[in-house]
Amino acid sequence: MNTKDKFFLQGSAQDPAYKNVRDSVNFTDARMFVEELWTDYEPLADTHFKVDAKAHFVQRFWEMYLGVTLQQHRYKLNNYGDKGPDLHIVSNSQKIWIEAISPGPGSGLDAVPGFEYGEVQNEPEKEIILRLTHAIEEKHRVYLNYSNDDIIHSNDAYIIAINGG
Repeated sequence: MNTKDKFFLQGSAQDPAYKNVRDSVNFTDARMFVEELWTDYEPLADTHFKVDAKAHFVQRFWEMYLGVTLQQHRYKLNNYGDKGPDLHIVSNSQKIWIEAISPGPGSGLDAVPGFEYGEVQNEPEKEIILRLTHAIEEKHRVYLNYSNDDIIHSNDAYIIAINGG
């Protein structure tokens, strides 16, 4: 695989997960897995996918993982370009649009607190529900914009695929 075909880009990156998987010898298997996914997903990715992954690695990984998993289950995904939902399938003449989202911990008083290893803790249920609710609201706003731009039509299916991990 030459450098052009690789998922990970050299240089600075905002996302610590991106830097860890790209640079740490402890994540060699994870890095190889991401590169294998990229081989299958690259034709479907928007033009800024790899650059955006440097700041939003988990979100972009989720989109790529979901897309490749759908392909492995024999769904034919289409590249819709840079404007539109993350994934596009036509099945039995039905258009299916999929928006992948992996909400972060948030910030401020409603943020999901980090876990302390070695200590028993309660699940931050309220904060997790707020993050998931916010993700749905965000993708609903995106849906309305795509509808207004005549990308998604009223008889199309629209799926919000949330990675809550």
